[in-house]
Amino acid sequence: MIVGRGIHATEYNSDKDFNLGYRINETEIKLKLFKLYKNAHKINYGLSSKLYLVSPGQVNPIGESSIVQPLDIQGEKGWESALFISDNVTVNEKFSIDLGLRYSFYAALGSSSQPIYEDGVPKNEASLIEIKEFDNNEFIKTYGGPEARISARYLLAPDISVKAAYNNTFQYIHTLTNNTTVSPTDTWKLSDTNIKPQRASQVSLGFFKNFDNLYIPFRCVASDVSESKSVILTSCFTIISKPSLSYFSLDWNIITLYPFA
Repeated sequence: MIVGRGIHATEYNSDKDFNLGYRINETEIKLKLFKLYKNAHKINYGLSSKLYLVSPGQVNPIGESSIVQPLDIQGEKGWESALFISDNVTVNEKFSIDLGLRYSFYAALGSSSQPIYEDGVPKNEASLIEIKEFDNNEFIKTYGGPEARISARYLLAPDISVKAAYNNTFQYIHTLTNNTTVSPTDTWKLSDTNIKPQRASQVSLGFFKNFDNLYIPFRCVASDVSESKSVILTSCFTIISKPSLSYFSLDWNIITLYPFA
């Protein structure tokens, strides 16, 4: 996957014209295998590997009269690999469980210049100890951990079901949003020596009802995001109608943020 974005900024004074852009390139290889065991276990397993190439941003002046100075922020490289296995278990006609486990490994790769700061104090020029240089494809920092998920469904009736789920994830690439400028842009940042991966846990509980041409789900989701030190509680109520080829949807959501120390 390749994602890029550019902005052409032009003012009345042509000496301030410039191009602003960034680019992200993701290349992934995945091997996925499937096994059916005694008609009750649908097992998926395999491995995957992904290479991140991120160009955080470039500023290029437009025209010979532009006084804007060119700027090219140092590119970043990261490698993420994972082993995974899941099992969809049919316990009986009413009850089924889906179990999954994934172990992800991430390495920030050189070449790169990484600032090293004192521990326990704000990261700024005053707490800077040194700048460490890393060669091409040298491991800068590694992270990893298990990601588990479990979901269950129970049929109260042929058209009524209750579903519950839990999962936790690691995210090694982050979106940076700048909304203080005239032309706000989003860009990406990989985890490195100073930015740890984001970790999140989510629990959900849902009730689902099917009518002839009407589908009514209700679910409640609680998400714990480690870096923001908060729990997000989301309640959702949705009515979906599908008579013949028409489609109608009515959504009701309540989102509540609960900070914790």
